[in-house]
This record gives sequence, C-alpha cells and structure tokens, in this order.
Amino acid sequence: RVHGDTSLLMDKESMAGARADEVQEPITDPDASAAPSACACDLESGDPERVHRHLIPGAEMMARAPPRPQTPFAALATVMRLQDRRAAAFNALDAAMRDLEGGDGGVGSAAHAAYLQKAEDATAEFAVVSNAIRNTEALLRTTLSRPGAADLVRRLQLCERDRLVATTTAHALRARALDVGRHGEDAVPGGQADGMASLDQVRATLVAVKAALGDALDELREALEEERELEAS
Repeated sequence: RVHGDTSLLMDKESMAGARADEVQEPITDPDASAAPSACACDLESGDPERVHRHLIPGAEMMARAPPRPQTPFAALATVMRLQDRRAAAFNALDAAMRDLEGGDGGVGSAAHAAYLQKAEDATAEFAVVSNAIRNTEALLRTTLSRPGAADLVRRLQLCERDRLVATTTAHALRARALDVGRHGEDAVPGGQADGMASLDQVRATLVAVKAALGDALDELREALEEERELEAS
C-alpha cells in the first residue's frame, strides 16, 4: 500500500530539519553527531503527528557541507546558497509526489521507485543543509558578532521547520488518498472525507508558511546587501 511505502520520507526527511529551533552551537565532531535512525513512523495509523522525528547528520553527510565562512557577508551568502539547495530538494520531492499521484502508484511502479529515491535524496540533502545553516547561525552569533543576522537565520530555520512538517504531513495525507482510491474508504483509517478535510487544512498552513518564508528571505537578502556594502567600504 502506498502510504506504508512512503514512510521513508515521513520518517527520515522530517527528522532532517525538525531541530532547527533547538541547536545553537556548531557541531565540531561529525562522527560524534551521528544518530541512529528512528523506526519508520506508522502512516497506516493515519496519524500525521507521528511524522515528527529528529536526525543530526553523520560524517558522510557532513562531507557535503560547505566550508566555514570567514566574514559576515560570506556567512550570509553561504546561508542563501544552502537555501537554494533546500528549495531544489523540496521542488524535486513535490514533483515526485505529483508523478506518484498521476501514475498507478503501485509498489514496484516507476513512479513509486522514483518517489522513494527522491525521498532518500531529500533526507540526505535536508540533513546537510539544515546542519550547515545551524552552524553558520552559531558562527554569526558568536565569532562574527552579528546577533541580528543570526536571529534572521534562526527565523528562516523556524519557517523551514514549519514547511517541512506541513509538507511531510501533506504527503502522508495525499498517499492515504491514493489508498482510498485503490482500496476503498473502509480499508483506510479515517476514510476519504476526514483525510481530505485534513489535507485542505495542511495546504492552507503551507500557504501561510511559504508567505512567512518569503518575508524571512527578503530580510536576509537585505542583510546580505548591507554586509556586501560594509565589506566593500
């Protein structure tokens, strides 16, 4: 069944960035930061709340992180580049979900395999990006003496945490809707009506979160331009 098989995303991908509001100090020993994977959340229960887990990336993922920036401008530029990577991962994941909905969606289908691969890719990318941005925030707050800029980065991370939670929840509900269409309402906890009502609420949340995210990015771009001017003066 589809939503049982999408648990890879709903577990690992949600773990990758959910701690954006908790970690303030940079991780100096990547090997020590590796955490065991939590067990896959049970999407068969129809409970989207069970998608929320945490993961800090290990050494292999950290090898893909950017080098430590040396100036406030470089730090903010690094955050914006990382944000572009995160946006690309979200876009690829959403595209794979649309392909899954547009095909037969069955286990072993090309769309199903592509979705699982995108979930695997997103898991790694979100982990690397989120951890690198947290470390850059800590650098801005301490060594680079830019607490205001660090606060903007923290705001970005909180927005992305909310987008991550809403996206994984929406994907779980969309997968449940596929199961309803394939197996009937009686075979899926919550049925179609409850699931679609919840999905409408999550989509409304996503609209609000993306608006807040856009505002946060605008402020970061302004801060980046200010630091560019200071560095050039």
